[in-house]
Amino acid sequence: RARLTSRALDVMPVGLDDLAVRRPIPVEKALARDTLLVYGMNGDVLPPDHGFPVRLLVPGWIGVANVKWVGSIEVSETPLESQWNTTSYRMFGPDYPDTPLLTTQVVKSALELPFPATIRSGRRWITGRSWSGEGRITKAEVAFDDSRRWHHAQLGRDNATQAWRQWSIPWT
Repeated sequence: RARLTSRALDVMPVGLDDLAVRRPIPVEKALARDTLLVYGMNGDVLPPDHGFPVRLLVPGWIGVANVKWVGSIEVSETPLESQWNTTSYRMFGPDYPDTPLLTTQVVKSALELPFPATIRSGRRWITGRSWSGEGRITKAEVAFDDSRRWHHAQLGRDNATQAWRQWSIPWT
């Protein structure tokens, strides 16, 4: 068990993989209630493909922040750097003069169709799910056939923060 001083600024887990993936995160995020060091899954030891022996889980943040195969964790009173927060996972170009660091996930949506999907002609209900790294889904819209006309989908009842929300829409 470790204690962090009030001067701690960044926390950086380092993976045991060949790349030694390491992504610093602010100490406030590292100490958030939903940030976890995971060593088990579904009552069993964490499987290797999910990050055995330990994986950092940072809900709502992009994948690289969820470092797998954690072997050590560095804590610093000064900003920490790695390629995963300096040359990668930043926005570059004239539209981004401050080269912001990518942290939280953008809203994502997916259709719920079997693979490979075949839909018979006629009126059908199409279902999907949307997710936000920062909050709840309050609206879902769908455009068909590359049109610019958006149609409101009906939202499912469950709407937990940082969780998928199901939606459905009729389609012919």
